[in-house]
Amino acid sequence: MANGRTPEHVLSGLLNYFTCGVSEADALANLLKSQESQPKLFPRVDYREVNFWYESFRNNNFNMYQIPPEFSGPSQLQNLDVLDDIIEKTSVEDQKALRRTCKSLKAKIDKKERTFEKIGQKDVQTIIQNNENGCTVLKDGVATTFETNWFKKLVADFKQMTGRIKTKIAVLNITNHPSITPEEYEVFLGHVSEAMGQLKRKLNVEQIDMRVASENSLDMLLKQIQPNSLTSLELSGCLSEPVFPLGSIPSIQDHWQYLKTLTVYTTTDLQLETLANLDKCDVTLSDVPQRDIASYRNSIVHNSNFVSHVLDASKEVLEAIKSGLEPYTTLTVSDKHFEESADKTGLIPFADSSKGHIKLVDESGFLTLSVLKD
Repeated sequence: MANGRTPEHVLSGLLNYFTCGVSEADALANLLKSQESQPKLFPRVDYREVNFWYESFRNNNFNMYQIPPEFSGPSQLQNLDVLDDIIEKTSVEDQKALRRTCKSLKAKIDKKERTFEKIGQKDVQTIIQNNENGCTVLKDGVATTFETNWFKKLVADFKQMTGRIKTKIAVLNITNHPSITPEEYEVFLGHVSEAMGQLKRKLNVEQIDMRVASENSLDMLLKQIQPNSLTSLELSGCLSEPVFPLGSIPSIQDHWQYLKTLTVYTTTDLQLETLANLDKCDVTLSDVPQRDIASYRNSIVHNSNFVSHVLDASKEVLEAIKSGLEPYTTLTVSDKHFEESADKTGLIPFADSSKGHIKLVDESGFLTLSVLKD
């Protein structure tokens, strides 16, 4: 929110949060999500202004005509005390939205360990714990003790589950607890791939959401997936390579033509033109040759299934992409699609005029291309 009087609807919301017992951190998180969802209605939030009003309310000062003090310089997200608490309490989907608001926030979220509340079939949750004589499996509220160690039991259960006839997996989540070392996780992925390789047929998996340990473990896993079944791939992980060679992994080529959605939370070697046939993507590129940009533009305007592409890269690379996407119409104040960042927003017409335009937005260190119906 800009310096000056706080908008009435925002102030009413803050008062409502306070009187309902919502913490300052959660109130700020809600305002951030509101701004992401309705940018024209909710202005940019400044945590210092939220703190000003919460301090007033805590001191029984409910004078709604106060004007917050002017803050010197923009708020620094990396110094925001409540930011980790906000990220911790938001869902994975909300984290995906928040990471696009600025580079600092994206870096914080990408480095954070991501956990999943449930891993299993439908609403069935299985927990395997070590004990002195082996492991204990808790499933559907029933505890059973086995003499084998937890790792062997986990791999055996996975093999049994996936070995069932006509098993179809909508979402395969594979991640590791922070207490598991990268080396242990790499070994685990190797055993998972080995177990999958012993099946009579490759697995029918629609979506993979996993924490990557290395290009080798990802390659082994993808080799066990039916190529024409995988439509969505989401990868995260703290990798040793500065650029993850996803485009160079042999098995990814078997799946590429069937993929509709791709999200990668690390810098990749992917070529821009290879992304053009994806419906949705959110990727970080290391470099983009000029010839790729023209080919990419020509492909996306002919892609009838195009939904949105979020591109991250260095400032120089993003400027080159933006320039290479010309010609496009830059929005003006009089345009019906005018936004606050009009000078950073443009429209690219689809080859099929009935589909509308592709809206290009250069904001917060990202290039976002999305469908805009006329």
